[in-house]
Amino acid sequence: MAAIRRHTSLPLDVQLMVRRPDKIMNWFAEAGANRITIHVESEHPSGLEHTLRVVREADCKVGLAVNPDTPIAAAERYFAVIDLLLVMTVNPGFGGQRFLPSMVGKIETAFTRREVLDLAYLIQADGGINLATAAMILSAGADVLVADTALFGAEDMASAICGLRGLRGRELPASS
Repeated sequence: MAAIRRHTSLPLDVQLMVRRPDKIMNWFAEAGANRITIHVESEHPSGLEHTLRVVREADCKVGLAVNPDTPIAAAERYFAVIDLLLVMTVNPGFGGQRFLPSMVGKIETAFTRREVLDLAYLIQADGGINLATAAMILSAGADVLVADTALFGAEDMASAICGLRGLRGRELPASS
């Protein structure tokens, strides 16, 4: 992270898909992360609210991730203190998995809750993102896409990125 930070001013977004994010999140903040996303399912000995507060106090934007089996309701009480809600659209563990279509409903729920509560957190989707799934996810209300296999496996990465950015006739955020 620190080596990358020395070579770019672009925002660096870190997802800590680990058992105890509280043990390592400050390392990433000190190394230059702009946003740190932790999983609601991780262990939070001092409580999830405390973990989120520590990320914020490290001068980072705060992200909260939910796995496919976790209902949005598990994260809802934290919506007012996060900058990003990450909906995992595959089961975490390895790249190249197929998108879980049932996660479109979860994104729609997150979008509706954001509107009803008049909040501004971004909705991010991660897992199985390609041109077909991205269109569904964006239509459901997602703001940010995390695409790896669709980009790194493409014959022409620049064209693949342009294809994703061109969906719905709008640019996606630079962090996608």
